[in-house]
Amino acid sequence: MKNKTGLIFMLVSVCIIGIVMFWGQNKSYSYATEVAEDNFEETEEDYLDEMEEDYSLEAVSLKYDAYVENFYNNIIKITNLKTKQSTTMEIKDELKLGNCIDEVLWINDTTLAVIMHANPSLSVLFVIDADKEKILYTKYGSAFTWVDDNPESLLYVEQAPHFSEVTGYEEIKNYEDDTLLQTGEEEQIVGFDISQEDDTVAYVINDKKDKETVYFADYKKKEKKLKTTKKEKLKKKKNWFRWGKDGYFYAESPENTTRIKYKK
Repeated sequence: MKNKTGLIFMLVSVCIIGIVMFWGQNKSYSYATEVAEDNFEETEEDYLDEMEEDYSLEAVSLKYDAYVENFYNNIIKITNLKTKQSTTMEIKDELKLGNCIDEVLWINDTTLAVIMHANPSLSVLFVIDADKEKILYTKYGSAFTWVDDNPESLLYVEQAPHFSEVTGYEEIKNYEDDTLLQTGEEEQIVGFDISQEDDTVAYVINDKKDKETVYFADYKKKEKKLKTTKKEKLKKKKNWFRWGKDGYFYAESPENTTRIKYKK
């Protein structure tokens, strides 16, 4: 199955995506089978400098090109690759929480996902039918991803409010807004992604002791829940988390990367 997470473009110091979500019970899980650490000489300053070089956003499907030239005007240009005809759409958040577009990606060849930054714990998702030039649905959360190319196969994270004294309980939800998992008190999900190979869900918990653990789970669609099967504790805190095309789960920071080979 295909994971539609796509490439994230960010405007440094303005658009920061915080990713977060679940684990609420003390259970025993088996551990992942292979873990490797890769160290890099690149500093955090070098990484941020590289990210500042590109301010435009673009995503191309087999049928359309979607382009955002300016982060602040929230206008997206969609061009039909065959006819060369273009249309522009202004993306408006009715709740006025979103302030700039920081990601565009195609769920399938005609369905576009536009993600607008609101604050470090909240983004706004707009799913657009490019053929009909209309917004299909809007969601508020973070870590939006799809199990396959069906726009309604969405899974995402609903986080505790940023800059709030409220801690936990955060949730992983589906398109219908059913709660699939929930964190324990004062726990956060700082990473969430779905494998392209077998739909295995990986989520990363930051616990009360400020330690991070990667959990692997099977998505039980009919039962509307995630069944956690394995875990791996991280030696150091990381910044970004993702599945690679090579079947490894990556926990990354500017200094080093942890690669986890998961086997069911």
